[in-house]
Amino acid sequence: MDDVYRKMSSLNQYVLELQASLGHLDAETRREIIGEVRDHLEDKARCLQLRGLPKEDSMSRAIEEFGQAQEVGLELRRVHGRGTWGEALLAALPHLLFVLAMSISGLWSNYLMPGQRLPGRVFDLAFVVLCLAVTAYAWCRRWPRWSAPWLGYALVVLYFPLSTTTLPGPLHTAAFLAWLIGCAGVFFWLADRDWTTACLAAFSWVPMFWSLLALDEVHPRVEGPLMVAAGVVAALAVIAFIRGRRSWERVGALLAANLAIVVPVSWVSIFCSNYPGFYPALLVWFPQPTPPAVAASLAFYVAVSSALLLGPWWFHALGTRAWRLVRQ
Repeated sequence: MDDVYRKMSSLNQYVLELQASLGHLDAETRREIIGEVRDHLEDKARCLQLRGLPKEDSMSRAIEEFGQAQEVGLELRRVHGRGTWGEALLAALPHLLFVLAMSISGLWSNYLMPGQRLPGRVFDLAFVVLCLAVTAYAWCRRWPRWSAPWLGYALVVLYFPLSTTTLPGPLHTAAFLAWLIGCAGVFFWLADRDWTTACLAAFSWVPMFWSLLALDEVHPRVEGPLMVAAGVVAALAVIAFIRGRRSWERVGALLAANLAIVVPVSWVSIFCSNYPGFYPALLVWFPQPTPPAVAASLAFYVAVSSALLLGPWWFHALGTRAWRLVRQ
């Protein structure tokens, strides 16, 4: 009984110190954080007991490994607190630069100098270098929330060298799997810190990079303006995310933007293809792009893209549960 009291006393003391260090966060957010931290520490203490650590020392070790309350509170304030307008603009900037770089490259190759490409695609290369540089800076700053979109694009652009090299088949497959596993690990780590921030990073993949791929066979006169519009919508959604106070507000902004981007992109990819009579693979299920077929296709695209956008959340939840089962 004394051991149980000692464990609860140290946990309650830690929770009180952590609560005091959460600062200006609203009451609902503070309750959610405290509940998650308490559950995490109790689970950690049980795992330590399963490893053979005495009960009276398990909670103290769990708290020690979790970190000092003041430092953890500071990190949680950065993650859950409302971002400034400057942070919101920094987070929105990569989406605008992405569509700008893609649009300038397309404008050059299709209109200014048809049939020719800029040496080394300097605009695309500049965007790649900038993403990697900002990501490295964010790493030095302990990954502030505004850096999530930059990190998302950095993971995507790391695949570009792999896609342009002529590696043998098995070696290319192994490199692709290594890149994919590395990206999954990064998203799992992000979701472990804050699942909404991980979804913000995934927003650079879906719908943004997905839209670029979906519009690949669309006439450039339609592709360019639509990508720019998608970038503006994405930037506004990211600003709303950073300025939001609650998790459902932030994720709701991303899901609403995903809907606003995916529906017109999917529609255009069906009806504005450069190849007459060619329709996306989904419409192969139907003889012709009739209204019911198109409606089903759009609903499918929205459902899949929304699931991928929330991928870090459910991937982390499934991975954590599987790890707990393995430990037990």
